[in-house]
Amino acid sequence: KARPDVDGEIDASEYLDSDKVLDAKLDAVVSLIRQSHQFVVYTGAGISTSAGIGDYASKASNSIVMRETSVNRLKAIPTLS
Repeated sequence: KARPDVDGEIDASEYLDSDKVLDAKLDAVVSLIRQSHQFVVYTGAGISTSAGIGDYASKASNSIVMRETSVNRLKAIPTLS
């Protein structure tokens, strides 16, 4: 089971792997990147918010609504995401 702590319900909080599991996953990714000639990384929801960049989408709507922001993206906090 990928997330044994969830018991069939998914919540919106960030899931953190143990250091041992994270190291194994990183080793696998590094190996794949080293074997590749090119690669592309697609990121999505959650990457920016965990780095301290605010959510730009309205949570009250199914559509994306751009909002004015005064967030200084240079102050984003690096993550292992």
